[in-house]
Amino acid sequence: MCANAETGVSRMKALVLYAQYPMKSITNSLTSYNIEYQEWDVSKLTAKDKLTPKLYDEGKRPIYYIIIIDGSLEVYNTKSEAWESALSLNQWKELDSYEASNHVRRVIVNNFTKPKVNGQYIQYGEKQLITQNIISAHNVYALKVFNDARVKRSAPLTSEGLIHSGLEYTNDDDAIIPILFFKPAGSIPKKTLAAAIIDQDSLTSTMLNHLWITWATRGLIPGHRRVFFNPQVENVFLSTRIIDETLEENGVKVDSFEDALSKKYRATPHDYSKLIEMVKELNKNGDMNSGSRLRIELAFNGDGIHQYLNSIDPTRELYARSPDAGTPIAVVSNKILQANERTASTEKEILLEEISKYWDSRHHTLTKDELFNFFADVNNRKEFNWVSNTFSNQIFINITHPEVRDEVLKNIEVAIHLGLINRELTNSEMWWSKHSLGTRGSLGFTDQTVVETLKNYNIKYALGNKHREDIINHDDEYCPFLSPFGDFYVLPRNKRFALRWASSPLQTVWLYKKFYKDNYFADENDKSTTNQSEDWLKILDIESEDAVQSLLNLKHDQFVFSQANVRVHDTKSNINNSILAQWLQFTIQKFNAYVYWPMISVKSDIVGKNFVGRALQAECGVEFSYSHNATHILGIQVLSQKACHVPITVAGDVKRSINDDAFSYEKLGTDPLTVWINLPGDGITKFVKLDPPLSYTDRSFNHLVGENDFDGDGDNEVEEKVIENPEEKIMNQVNQSKKEVNDSSPADPPSPTPAQGPSQIPEPTSEVKANLEKILNSRSVETEDTEKSKITNTNTNTNTNTNTKTNTNKSFEKFKDRFEHLRKNKHRINDELIKSMFGKREESYKRPSKEELEQLFKSHRPSKEELEQLFKSHRPSYKGLQEELKGKDFSERLPPEAIKRILDHMHPNDSRREKLEKLYKEKMAKQPPQQQQQDQQENFNEATGGRYRRLYRRNEHNGTNNFRHQKFNLKGRGEPAMENIKKIEKTIEKMNTKIANINENILKEVKQHPYDIEEHADDQYKN
Repeated sequence: MCANAETGVSRMKALVLYAQYPMKSITNSLTSYNIEYQEWDVSKLTAKDKLTPKLYDEGKRPIYYIIIIDGSLEVYNTKSEAWESALSLNQWKELDSYEASNHVRRVIVNNFTKPKVNGQYIQYGEKQLITQNIISAHNVYALKVFNDARVKRSAPLTSEGLIHSGLEYTNDDDAIIPILFFKPAGSIPKKTLAAAIIDQDSLTSTMLNHLWITWATRGLIPGHRRVFFNPQVENVFLSTRIIDETLEENGVKVDSFEDALSKKYRATPHDYSKLIEMVKELNKNGDMNSGSRLRIELAFNGDGIHQYLNSIDPTRELYARSPDAGTPIAVVSNKILQANERTASTEKEILLEEISKYWDSRHHTLTKDELFNFFADVNNRKEFNWVSNTFSNQIFINITHPEVRDEVLKNIEVAIHLGLINRELTNSEMWWSKHSLGTRGSLGFTDQTVVETLKNYNIKYALGNKHREDIINHDDEYCPFLSPFGDFYVLPRNKRFALRWASSPLQTVWLYKKFYKDNYFADENDKSTTNQSEDWLKILDIESEDAVQSLLNLKHDQFVFSQANVRVHDTKSNINNSILAQWLQFTIQKFNAYVYWPMISVKSDIVGKNFVGRALQAECGVEFSYSHNATHILGIQVLSQKACHVPITVAGDVKRSINDDAFSYEKLGTDPLTVWINLPGDGITKFVKLDPPLSYTDRSFNHLVGENDFDGDGDNEVEEKVIENPEEKIMNQVNQSKKEVNDSSPADPPSPTPAQGPSQIPEPTSEVKANLEKILNSRSVETEDTEKSKITNTNTNTNTNTNTKTNTNKSFEKFKDRFEHLRKNKHRINDELIKSMFGKREESYKRPSKEELEQLFKSHRPSKEELEQLFKSHRPSYKGLQEELKGKDFSERLPPEAIKRILDHMHPNDSRREKLEKLYKEKMAKQPPQQQQQDQQENFNEATGGRYRRLYRRNEHNGTNNFRHQKFNLKGRGEPAMENIKKIEKTIEKMNTKIANINENILKEVKQHPYDIEEHADDQYKN
């Protein structure tokens, strides 16, 4: 059997086992990734129940590819007055057998231990008030888990929010590989294993869930991990109420929240211009993770312009209407609505006539508002996403159909004047959400009159509020609320209530103390003893942590602020000190401290589309499976009886289906690849092949930026070194190098190995010494005097040997000092550092000569293996390769059958097709009939498995390529069965396609990357 032959198919569901009490935190985390799961309450099983039949489907396929177990599944037996396992010994054996035979990984959470610290057992509940930092271990397994999850090993994890217990650990048991430790703190002097009880409101438990999900699934997730960071400012153009923090100082009694709202503020163009500057800086300066893009959405109320202009001149009538036209009405997306009863005109025609008739006068009036003029400039408007928040911010309670219609359509008219929608209502700007709408207090979305009216204007998504119990999805908080009146969704939003009523940090501190979290501060309302700056930072920490918790839980709720929150208080430093700006910076910094994940901002229509897509996926019954053999996972299979659009997250890469529109591919920053699949609902399985296949035993990983320099606590304890790291091995060799070079000769016996303790390094063996000496003698090492002088090892005479040894010792002192400096500064040693130390690039970094490139491309089309060999042994520079390929068309050198294969795989609309077809006809015309017959026979022989050697020889007479064949001795082998011909032909086609893709990727790199292509050669060809 071939090494990659498929031996089975396994379903991709998670099994959650608990005893009596469901694990909400676990199922929430699985839901956040959209991983389908099944819960079993094992306390309801009897000892005679068999588990194995429940673990396989009717087709004998394993159903579950990860198993999560709640502790030891113990229940209290009232008769024996003891805790006993809910599963029998045979049932545990059934689970063990299922996991072993199907490569299923088990995760145990909430394990109640009897922790032993300093030789004494600690009763559960003790030591719980001591907050301990949680640090990562330093071994290959821990590094891979963190890197695959894109979680930072420096993440500020603590035991706060966890009911935790420390478990003392030694390295006597090789079966235990630590991933996380509790750092010593207070009366717990030793570092202990992190055995934690998950609490759903803790940032630490959230991060732990991400780690074990990535490990258990091996990075293959039938779902999507994407962080949507969507700050939204509502009531734009309005002047909104804010609190007056000076009322009590001025002797005014404040008994209620309403009493405090005695001021108003309307954001200015200066406020928004500062916000634009700050967002640009965050996107440009690398303050956000790779792949991130931040964009703020503005929810506007057009009546704010009318109110502002009335405050300037109360006699001005902004919306004078034609008495014959009646109330103007519009349509969204060209949808024709009911005609006006008094005329034969449609509502769209009435609105267009009204807009055209009064355009000049109304637009001129609107330009009296500086804020309108600011956003009428497309250069400012395009920096934000936009959505309607109704016209006058009217409360949608007991409201009539005409009132709802006017609130929608008047705001659309303002959007037309702003430039968000064109005057013909046929098009809109890409940052405008035409299918979404917000209302004051998110009210009206359970009112049939409101919902039906909004649906008439093609509004599908309402901007909701997650704090409103009547408009949230109680069954799945990752899905929107579906209106009882059908096809109308309310999107959950996260309103920052503690911030929205203030325009300055000082007002926020007063508001917090007066009405929200007074007990959080040491000093209550005594301003003379309160450090306002300190209190403001505490508030920012509370508010940003709540936001980061939501983001790390992969919730797509928008974060809503008031327009007063963008107010900038001018200072000499010219820094944007608005509430929103500081919240953004705090939240991004806190989020980046935990993970490498990108955050992206999208408009409300896209948020709604994602929410609805997720809800529909739950209804269409998608079935995910993966094909595998004994050693590797080969690919993922997706099947659905209903049409839907589903994502799959993969750890590595896949074989991409270029000509199949059902597949699309998404990769942002360091996030893993997501494959999106359009399933038509025809019950036909779609296949995603992993490239390369995923090994069950793979422990390789690539360090993320900065991770190779991080050391959890720098204690260098033995228990962290369960798995010997190659980098640590190099360090051990270097630490012993001086003695090896100066004090020992190759004939000297190794020194006695000292007794090893926790802080001692083992004496290197003679093999290690020999290897290090070989390195010193074979590599060129830079001296202290000059970078150009090199030390070479020669045996010509005694004097040369003496000088070389002296120079080697000096250079090695410098080499050793550099390593010591790196170690003291907690840097990890990697291959790049070693190469830079020796000052010489290895042979694999040579650039190919012009002659080598010409020879490669002149002789024949290079195969995949030849290209891989080229870029492993020779790395061409960008300029060099560009010069070689410049103006050359290698198709002229191809034989006609090769051109025919290219045409067979080429898209019909490819611009190169016409030229290749012409070339193919010309080459075929030049070939004699006998040659054509030989080519056809050759193609048949290759397709049927015949083994031939092709010899190329130039024909002096007609200038064409003649092919001669020397047949191998096939005696006793026979020809393959005819039924295998098609299978072999498909294999050949796939190989040709892959070669074409590799050649295409080379040209893309040359054209697209204005830097040396050698930086990307490994990534291009490693698979």
